Amino acid sequence: LGFAQDISKFDSLKMGGTEPYMPTDQKVSLSVDSYAFGMMAFQLLSGGSFPFLADKEAYDGILAPPAMPDTAVLQERINDRLPNASDAVKSLIEKSLSAVPADRPTMLAWRDALSGPSAKG
Repeated sequence: LGFAQDISKFDSLKMGGTEPYMPTDQKVSLSVDSYAFGMMAFQLLSGGSFPFLADKEAYDGILAPPAMPDTAVLQERINDRLPNASDAVKSLIEKSLSAVPADRPTMLAWRDALSGPSAKG
């Protein structure tokens, strides 16, 4: 995280990152960090599976991220694979994995959701 920076002023730098933690839009913006965090949160809470594949082993050998499912399929996978996650965390994961970069939450939204009410006092 923190990789998403404006690199347009540096001609020699190209987009980089680790598959499958990069969104398919691959435009460098702060939303790339939100996508990566959403992907990691899904994996951590699901025991290692990827939200866009049937199981974690299916990703082996793929050089590009799989296509994102539509919203209904993503919601179903989040609910099926993350039964113990709070509704707030499920919502943030869904928004983070959106195909539309502008729909992804900020890292501040993640911080606020994960800190809980007891940490804000």
